[in-house]
Amino acid sequence: PARLDSLARKAALALAWERLWPALVPLLVLAGSFLAVSWAGFWLFSPFWLRITALAAFGIAALLLLYRLARLSWPDRRESLSRLDRDSGRPHRPATTLEDQLANENADAATRALWQVHLARAARNLSGLTVAAPSPRMVERDRYALRASVLVALAATAFVAGPEKNQRLMAAFDWRSDAEK
Repeated sequence: PARLDSLARKAALALAWERLWPALVPLLVLAGSFLAVSWAGFWLFSPFWLRITALAAFGIAALLLLYRLARLSWPDRRESLSRLDRDSGRPHRPATTLEDQLANENADAATRALWQVHLARAARNLSGLTVAAPSPRMVERDRYALRASVLVALAATAFVAGPEKNQRLMAAFDWRSDAEK
Protein backbone atom coordinates (compact mmCIF):
# COMPACT_ATOMS: atom_id res chain seq x y z
CA PRO A 1 0.00 0.00 0.00
CA ALA A 2 0.95 3.65 -0.43
CA ARG A 3 1.04 4.16 3.35
CA LEU A 4 3.63 1.42 3.70
CA ASP A 5 5.76 3.02 0.97
CA SER A 6 5.57 6.40 2.70
CA LEU A 7 6.49 4.91 6.07
CA ALA A 8 9.35 2.93 4.50
CA ARG A 9 10.76 6.15 2.97
CA LYS A 10 10.59 7.90 6.34
CA ALA A 11 12.26 4.93 8.03
CA ALA A 12 14.97 4.95 5.36
CA LEU A 13 15.60 8.65 6.02
CA ALA A 14 15.85 7.99 9.75
CA LEU A 15 18.27 5.11 9.17
CA ALA A 16 20.32 7.19 6.74
CA TRP A 17 20.66 9.97 9.32
CA GLU A 18 21.65 7.43 11.97
CA ARG A 19 24.44 6.28 9.65
CA LEU A 20 25.45 9.70 8.35
CA TRP A 21 25.68 11.67 11.58
CA PRO A 22 28.19 9.40 13.40
CA ALA A 23 30.38 9.47 10.27
CA LEU A 24 30.02 13.23 9.85
CA VAL A 25 30.76 14.23 13.46
CA PRO A 26 34.46 13.24 13.37
CA LEU A 27 34.91 15.31 10.20
CA LEU A 28 33.22 18.29 11.85
CA VAL A 29 35.34 17.81 14.98
CA LEU A 30 38.48 17.73 12.84
CA ALA A 31 37.47 20.91 11.02
CA GLY A 32 36.61 22.59 14.32
CA SER A 33 39.94 21.51 15.79
CA PHE A 34 41.78 22.96 12.81
CA LEU A 35 39.95 26.27 13.20
CA ALA A 36 40.58 26.35 16.97
CA VAL A 37 44.29 25.64 16.50
CA SER A 38 44.46 28.31 13.81
CA TRP A 39 42.56 30.93 15.79
CA ALA A 40 44.70 30.20 18.84
CA GLY A 41 47.66 31.43 16.78
CA PHE A 42 49.54 28.12 16.61
CA TRP A 43 50.59 28.72 13.01
CA LEU A 44 51.93 32.21 13.71
CA PHE A 45 54.70 30.94 15.95
CA SER A 46 55.39 27.54 14.37
CA PRO A 47 58.38 26.92 12.11
CA PHE A 48 57.46 26.28 8.49
CA TRP A 49 58.27 22.53 8.66
CA LEU A 50 55.83 22.12 11.56
CA ARG A 51 53.11 24.00 9.65
CA ILE A 52 53.58 21.71 6.66
CA THR A 53 53.63 18.57 8.79
CA ALA A 54 50.60 19.52 10.87
CA LEU A 55 48.63 20.62 7.80
CA ALA A 56 49.49 17.32 6.09
CA ALA A 57 48.31 15.43 9.18
CA PHE A 58 45.01 17.36 9.18
CA GLY A 59 44.66 16.72 5.43
CA ILE A 60 45.31 12.98 5.70
CA ALA A 61 42.86 12.70 8.60
CA ALA A 62 40.25 14.59 6.57
CA LEU A 63 40.76 12.33 3.55
CA LEU A 64 40.39 9.21 5.69
CA LEU A 65 37.20 10.55 7.24
CA LEU A 66 35.83 11.53 3.82
CA TYR A 67 36.61 8.04 2.53
CA ARG A 68 34.71 6.58 5.46
CA LEU A 69 31.82 8.94 4.74
CA ALA A 70 31.79 7.99 1.04
CA ARG A 71 31.50 4.29 1.90
CA LEU A 72 28.15 4.73 3.64
CA SER A 73 25.26 2.94 2.00
CA TRP A 74 21.64 3.95 1.70
CA PRO A 75 19.29 1.67 3.66
CA ASP A 76 17.41 -0.80 1.49
CA ARG A 77 13.70 -1.51 1.75
CA ARG A 78 14.15 -4.55 3.97
CA GLU A 79 16.14 -2.51 6.51
CA SER A 80 13.53 0.25 6.39
CA LEU A 81 10.69 -2.16 7.06
CA SER A 82 12.62 -3.80 9.89
CA ARG A 83 13.18 -0.37 11.42
CA LEU A 84 9.46 0.32 11.11
CA ASP A 85 8.61 -2.95 12.85
CA ARG A 86 11.15 -2.28 15.61
CA ASP A 87 9.77 1.22 16.19
CA SER A 88 6.18 -0.01 16.31
CA GLY A 89 6.76 -2.51 19.09
CA ARG A 90 3.91 -4.57 17.72
CA PRO A 91 4.06 -8.35 17.54
CA HIS A 92 4.32 -10.32 14.29
CA ARG A 93 6.25 -7.67 12.31
CA PRO A 94 3.32 -6.02 10.46
CA ALA A 95 5.46 -3.99 8.02
CA THR A 96 7.73 -6.79 6.84
CA THR A 97 4.84 -9.25 6.81
CA LEU A 98 3.15 -7.31 4.02
CA GLU A 99 6.28 -7.81 1.88
CA ASP A 100 6.55 -11.52 2.67
CA GLN A 101 5.32 -14.29 0.42
CA LEU A 102 3.87 -17.67 1.21
CA ALA A 103 6.75 -20.13 1.39
CA ASN A 104 4.91 -22.86 -0.50
CA GLU A 105 3.24 -21.36 -3.55
CA ASN A 106 1.50 -24.66 -4.24
CA ALA A 107 -0.09 -24.75 -0.79
CA ASP A 108 -3.58 -26.03 -0.31
CA ALA A 109 -6.58 -23.71 -0.18
CA ALA A 110 -6.71 -23.69 3.64
CA THR A 111 -3.08 -22.60 3.89
CA ARG A 112 -3.61 -19.83 1.33
CA ALA A 113 -6.73 -18.67 3.18
CA LEU A 114 -4.84 -18.61 6.47
CA TRP A 115 -2.07 -16.62 4.77
CA GLN A 116 -4.61 -14.09 3.48
CA VAL A 117 -6.04 -13.69 6.99
CA HIS A 118 -2.51 -13.11 8.28
CA LEU A 119 -1.87 -10.45 5.61
CA ALA A 120 -5.20 -8.74 6.37
CA ARG A 121 -4.32 -8.60 10.08
CA ALA A 122 -0.91 -7.13 9.23
CA ALA A 123 -2.57 -4.52 7.00
CA ARG A 124 -4.88 -3.50 9.86
CA ASN A 125 -1.87 -3.17 12.19
CA LEU A 126 -0.21 -0.89 9.66
CA SER A 127 -2.64 1.94 10.35
CA GLY A 128 -1.09 2.93 13.66
CA LEU A 129 2.57 2.56 12.70
CA THR A 130 4.87 5.56 12.97
CA VAL A 131 8.58 6.09 12.47
CA ALA A 132 10.54 7.08 15.55
CA ALA A 133 12.89 10.04 15.37
CA PRO A 134 16.45 9.21 14.33
CA SER A 135 18.75 8.27 17.16
CA PRO A 136 22.40 8.18 16.08
CA ARG A 137 23.38 7.24 19.66
CA MET A 138 26.40 9.50 19.82
CA VAL A 139 26.42 9.01 23.59
CA GLU A 140 27.58 5.43 23.03
CA ARG A 141 30.35 6.55 20.68
CA ASP A 142 31.56 9.55 22.68
CA ARG A 143 30.51 8.89 26.28
CA TYR A 144 32.33 11.91 27.68
CA ALA A 145 31.07 14.30 24.98
CA LEU A 146 34.57 15.30 23.95
CA ARG A 147 33.08 16.63 20.73
CA ALA A 148 31.59 19.44 22.80
CA SER A 149 35.07 20.50 23.90
CA VAL A 150 35.76 21.48 20.29
CA LEU A 151 32.78 23.84 20.41
CA VAL A 152 34.10 25.38 23.62
CA ALA A 153 37.56 25.69 22.08
CA LEU A 154 36.07 27.31 18.97
CA ALA A 155 34.17 29.86 21.02
CA ALA A 156 37.19 30.67 23.19
CA THR A 157 39.67 30.96 20.33
CA ALA A 158 37.25 32.99 18.21
CA PHE A 159 37.02 35.44 21.08
CA VAL A 160 40.82 35.50 21.51
CA ALA A 161 41.53 35.89 17.79
CA GLY A 162 39.02 38.69 17.38
CA PRO A 163 39.40 40.43 14.03
CA GLU A 164 42.60 38.47 13.27
CA LYS A 165 40.73 35.20 12.66
CA ASN A 166 41.36 35.15 8.90
CA GLN A 167 45.01 36.15 9.24
CA ARG A 168 45.61 33.41 11.79
CA LEU A 169 43.84 30.85 9.64
CA MET A 170 45.78 31.78 6.51
CA ALA A 171 49.08 31.51 8.43
CA ALA A 172 48.67 27.72 8.22
CA PHE A 173 49.18 27.97 4.46
CA ASP A 174 52.23 30.26 4.64
CA TRP A 175 54.99 27.78 3.93
CA ARG A 176 57.83 30.21 3.57
CA SER A 177 60.79 29.41 5.75
CA ASP A 178 61.58 31.67 8.66
CA ALA A 179 64.57 33.06 6.73
CA GLU A 180 62.32 34.14 3.81
CA LYS A 181 59.96 36.18 5.96
